[in-house]
Amino acid sequence: METLLSHDLLEGSHAGVGLATDIELFEHMPLDYAGYCKRLHRWIRGDWQIASWILGRVPAADRSLQPNPLNAISRWRILENLRRSLVPVASMLLLLLGWIVSPAPGAWSLVVGLAVAIPAAAPVLDRLARRVRGSVLGWQGAHDELLRALVLVAFLPHQALLATDAICRAMYRRIVSRRQLLEWQTAEHAAAASRIHLDSTMRQMIGISACSLLLIVALVSRRAFAPGSFFVLLWIASPAVLYWLSRPGGDRARRNLLRENQRRLRGLARQTWRFFDDLVGPETNWLPPDNTQLALHIEVAGRTSPTNIGLWLCSALAAHDFGYITADNVLDRCSKTMDTTERLQRYEGHLLNWYDTRTAEPLNPRYVSTVDSGNLLASFGPLRQDVKRLAAARCSIMSA
Repeated sequence: METLLSHDLLEGSHAGVGLATDIELFEHMPLDYAGYCKRLHRWIRGDWQIASWILGRVPAADRSLQPNPLNAISRWRILENLRRSLVPVASMLLLLLGWIVSPAPGAWSLVVGLAVAIPAAAPVLDRLARRVRGSVLGWQGAHDELLRALVLVAFLPHQALLATDAICRAMYRRIVSRRQLLEWQTAEHAAAASRIHLDSTMRQMIGISACSLLLIVALVSRRAFAPGSFFVLLWIASPAVLYWLSRPGGDRARRNLLRENQRRLRGLARQTWRFFDDLVGPETNWLPPDNTQLALHIEVAGRTSPTNIGLWLCSALAAHDFGYITADNVLDRCSKTMDTTERLQRYEGHLLNWYDTRTAEPLNPRYVSTVDSGNLLASFGPLRQDVKRLAAARCSIMSA
């Protein structure tokens, strides 16, 4: 085990898998590109140090060889990790050899470009389809994959250099030196040294940018600059892209983000209130429906639960806070809903789980959900405080 850096894959293959639904694992993502590269370098070294485990015979504790106990699926996982680490290297070789050697350099640019663009365009097309269908209203997050694709292309030479260095180091340490096989850093230590990693990464990016300038001369001499111009220009700009990704957000950016979030959240709040405003009234005994369907055909679920009632009461209070309705309107609507709940059939003080909103009769099978009762009770807390506040404000206005 002292030679296994990525031991979790082998341990999982031996131990098998199990379902544990009550365990949550959290992993901190690197805060910048330099920290991400540091972690990726360790992962690639770990994957290549166990590359021999895809073969028929593997090292034993006494350094002898024994039959590989891993099944085909476990070996395929190891092989898949190796393949993934070679993608940047293979992409760079495909582009450079295609531009310099191949008589059709544009074809290889198209192949690599499509490999990057198709995964990036899929979320945009999905958002477009959902927007046409009416299930989403904005483009929030739709451009993220396109931006990520551009950054991926700009950093492709650095990713290839990183993978090559990690693979060569792993092979040298595994076969020749037998030292530093367990070299790694904790996330906290890597974050503390992020400034050093960033400076080192920036120097590498500047070197890649300089080499890309020289590559332009070679491509122009072969009249192959046009097919590779998109890639080469992004590689030249990679130091600027790294600087852009690494710079802290300023106060102006935070204010713009805050305003954008405020607009989006207020739009969602208005849509939420419209659901209750349209569907809660005398025809439903002032009880909120469980849900409504807007796609294909319009349909309102004519049933309600204690949780729905609690959400409706809190939404009426929030609607007043947003300025959608007046204080008198809040008191009137909530009073009518409370009058209805007083008439609903109960069991030992608990409201039943489902009622028909048109007849206010319980639905079969009749049962009590303590979770729903708890949700309704939690809603009564803010309702009590706000009703007292609104009533006091109303009395003061009338007395004045």
